[in-house]
Amino acid sequence: MKNTVFYLGSSVTRGVGGDTEGSSFAEPIARKTGWAFCKEAVSGTTLARRNEGDDSYVSRLVNLDFTKKPCALVVQLSTNDFSQGVPLGTVSGRTCEEECDATQTTGAIEYILAYVRKRSPVTQVVLYTCPLAPTFPSYAQYADYVQGTLRELAAVHGLRVVDLFSAPAPTDCLQPDGLHPTRAGYEKLFVPALLNVLLAL
Repeated sequence: MKNTVFYLGSSVTRGVGGDTEGSSFAEPIARKTGWAFCKEAVSGTTLARRNEGDDSYVSRLVNLDFTKKPCALVVQLSTNDFSQGVPLGTVSGRTCEEECDATQTTGAIEYILAYVRKRSPVTQVVLYTCPLAPTFPSYAQYADYVQGTLRELAAVHGLRVVDLFSAPAPTDCLQPDGLHPTRAGYEKLFVPALLNVLLAL
């Protein structure tokens, strides 16, 4: 049976601006592998739930059909939580979605893990971080989270992390805004890194 990969994120997962509009790393990975995919990506959205019925990652999980038993759910650590002042929270270690504080970034990641593992235990959750230019406004806060809380989260929950924030990036990786990848950035950085992890699952 053909592998299926789900993608959940915001603009970097969607592909925004320049020569990327609507296309990111998901499409070339599908072309290279022949895998089916579903991309649930809305620009400007946060991991954490801001209110009931919002368009956060947590709220949009219901749009993904986990009865299809995808081999992986690839989740973006969006900068929107940082730039929009979402409480980042701390690692609770909770594994029941009803007990996770999905109004905080860390709790939202724990919620996603619990939600997926309950509905499709065979699905591996992979979280990727985004490369940023040092001039990007949320750069320092994002770096602190990646190097601190995210490492703890990965250790506690066995979460697979693809850390593109810390990876050496090609000079043509990012658009002038210092956030959104170019098509070359997707092809040279995102696709090889994510494909290596997905093939190993």
